[in-house]
Amino acid sequence: MLVTFLTGIAYSQSSHIENPGFGPSSRFSIIKDENVKSDADIEEEKDIAAQKNNPQYQKSSHHQNASVRQFTSSQIQQKQPENIQDFLSSEGVLVMTTGGTGAMSNVSYKGYAGFCVKVYIDGILSNNSTTGEFDWNSIDVSSIETIEIEDVPSLSETEFAGCIVRITTRNGGDKFLADVSVSGYEKNFFDTWAAKIQYDKTINKFNFNLGTSVIFAANEFERPAPLGTERYNYSNQGNVNFAWNVNLSDNAKLYGSNMFSYNKLKANRNSDMNTGIEQDAATRNNVNFSYSNDSFKSDTSFFYNFSNVRYVNNYLTNNIDNTAFNKFSVAENIKWYCDFTGGIDVEFQPFNSRALRVVEKLGASKKFEFGDFYVEPQLVGMFWQTAECGGVVLPRLTFGWQGLTVSAFREFVMPTFNQLYWPDTSYAQGNPSLKPEEGWSGFIGFRRNDFPLWAQYKISYYGNKIRWGTSGSKMIPENNGDAFYNVATVGFSMNLFNDILAVNLDGTYTGAKLCSTGKQIMWIPEWQAHAGICARYKKMLLSVDYCYTSFRYETNDNTSYYPASHLLNASISVKPEEHIELYVKGTNLLDQRVPYHDNYYMPSRKITVGVKLEKQGGCTEIPIKEGIK
Repeated sequence: MLVTFLTGIAYSQSSHIENPGFGPSSRFSIIKDENVKSDADIEEEKDIAAQKNNPQYQKSSHHQNASVRQFTSSQIQQKQPENIQDFLSSEGVLVMTTGGTGAMSNVSYKGYAGFCVKVYIDGILSNNSTTGEFDWNSIDVSSIETIEIEDVPSLSETEFAGCIVRITTRNGGDKFLADVSVSGYEKNFFDTWAAKIQYDKTINKFNFNLGTSVIFAANEFERPAPLGTERYNYSNQGNVNFAWNVNLSDNAKLYGSNMFSYNKLKANRNSDMNTGIEQDAATRNNVNFSYSNDSFKSDTSFFYNFSNVRYVNNYLTNNIDNTAFNKFSVAENIKWYCDFTGGIDVEFQPFNSRALRVVEKLGASKKFEFGDFYVEPQLVGMFWQTAECGGVVLPRLTFGWQGLTVSAFREFVMPTFNQLYWPDTSYAQGNPSLKPEEGWSGFIGFRRNDFPLWAQYKISYYGNKIRWGTSGSKMIPENNGDAFYNVATVGFSMNLFNDILAVNLDGTYTGAKLCSTGKQIMWIPEWQAHAGICARYKKMLLSVDYCYTSFRYETNDNTSYYPASHLLNASISVKPEEHIELYVKGTNLLDQRVPYHDNYYMPSRKITVGVKLEKQGGCTEIPIKEGIK
């Protein structure tokens, strides 16, 4: 628990570069015969068809403005990612990890990290109420239909103080996918074994997706002196996902998703492999009923989320600690002249009687369109009951015109249970008097599918920033800082030669300053850049990504810093047969050993070799166009 606690604190004290890539979300092509369909065109058509038939995507997607970056399943799989963290890292997102595969990871996006990065799975907020963070190992990357990253909150996203990562899972279709791989670091090529299976099937009016994955990772890599080589952070993990939908009638649909994950890992650096063992288990389940006609649409959701972290440390205290949380949610979304949302969340820790929170929300928005111009006002009320009750009104106003999006809105995020109720120990204590973080933001962005340049700019002021500080010999969270964020991103995306080559360049400046000192907030880089190419030739596909992250200060007084990093990833795949794909991937090819924080370093160079079997129509073979899919 101590390692988990300290790492969580570190992450909460803490940029992202986005890559348009192939696909409908952002693309500009030249030298293209519109009468000839490329392999990328075929993939795009498959993605669009899957999205139209996926009720989870229809409910949760909000990619109609320049504040949203979308990645489809084909874009994701082009990178041959091991997990979500692997994919996001290749896109320039700063992913800080405590070890190798399966270790606890934290995503930092444009200066926002920890509980400020809200993760929605199929429209439901899935962050852990105890830590405020999301377990990125708890979902299999091959089960994902789309990933969207958003700088501006939508109607259903009440808690927002940084960014939204929206994940839509696969739901129905006719497809079978199997993926087996082995990978390793320089000292042990057979370090990690992984196997994944996804099966989609449509039976009359019933569609389902069933998937499972297992990963066994030793994570043996050499760390810089004087730390030396050791089994740094082994992990044995498994995931099971089941999504389904049934058309009850032409107007009514019942659908849902169910996920379970388990991860047994080493959670500290002690060489004794019988100590510091962490066992994480989680389940997410939702059931939805949707009804629609020409003028009315209703979507009712029921959601249950459970997570338990079981920590065993026989070396120090011979104890077993459990950190668990439960979340029940009921939500109603109605589209009838206006968009309406309402719901109630109940979150609690079974081991802490005070850690109970009930949150109600009610909101509405309306989009007024005048040709190419639109204006969309939004108002949400949020009310909560904890040890101290409260409420807040969250307005938003958005304008759009021919690819230009302008928005102003209020941001708000609740303290976590750890920040409020961490037990009084020799090293830390929670603060039940904490106030929520809140602030105001403005956003302007431009992106068109027919233009290669895109840009985003966001300015934010936050009050009541929660930071863990030292009081005597203990660490205690306090509302002791206001912060000012000034973030600008510029990107370029172009597809060339009938989609044979895709080029993506982007860069971000992040000024995240403490108002009291004017200094950069610790662990937030000021500069990031990403360059990516994806090239196709017949049955071969090459993907190369380079990511630069500038130096990051170790402390808020800016007296010391971690060095800049240069991350180079590459993968190449070939399809010798119609349904078989062979691939090789290299991660951190430059072998950077830059620390993320304290003694946690970027894992060393890693090589992965794998094979995929993919058949359309489930296990029934249907001829498809030859080439890379």
